[in-house]
Amino acid sequence: MTFICFIGIDGSGKTTLAKQIVKTLTNKGIKVKYTWSRFEPWISKPFIYLAKIFFLNKDNMNLNYKQYSATRKNLFKNNILYSVYLVLTIPDLIIQNIIKIGIPIMMGRYVVADRYIYDTIVDIAFDRKFDINNIMRLLKALLYLLPKPQIIFLLDVDEEIAFKRKKDIPSLEYIKDRRTLYNTIGKEIRAVKLDGTKNLLTLESEISNYLENRNN
Repeated sequence: MTFICFIGIDGSGKTTLAKQIVKTLTNKGIKVKYTWSRFEPWISKPFIYLAKIFFLNKDNMNLNYKQYSATRKNLFKNNILYSVYLVLTIPDLIIQNIIKIGIPIMMGRYVVADRYIYDTIVDIAFDRKFDINNIMRLLKALLYLLPKPQIIFLLDVDEEIAFKRKKDIPSLEYIKDRRTLYNTIGKEIRAVKLDGTKNLLTLESEISNYLENRNN
């Protein structure tokens, strides 16, 4: 079976496109599972909640993104806090992706993931100011524990366009910071880069052609 995922900044069109591809594959008679695979705190939720109370209680990402971001970066400079964060979040990542991705694959289903571990890596890399070597080492370690996608589609779109598309993006700087990281990581993991400004039918056609050519 094939496991593909869509990554990119908020507002790039991942969810719309992923769901359209699921519909297209289903119409072809393929058993396919759509999953939203952004990290969610389950086991780690109370610890993350407490961390926000003690360390980020004076900062609000939506009201003052720059201050919030600066505080997070200062926290992540501390190797102990960073290590604790990983220890708390990795079990959640494993459990979530076994349920959302691993089990469907074992059942013989095609899996289309809207976001994946790469989005978590982008957040960590930004907060820790990681270079590409550190990013790839962390990614490689996590993918030893998690399902590895066969195909990764990176939707890229200008930050101004993405910001206008979604009302819940904290600030323009938020996506500018992350777009560079997505593109840098995308080159290293050989993601298939797509122009997120193209219309849905064009992108669907490009992906369908890519999948067909890959299977031939």
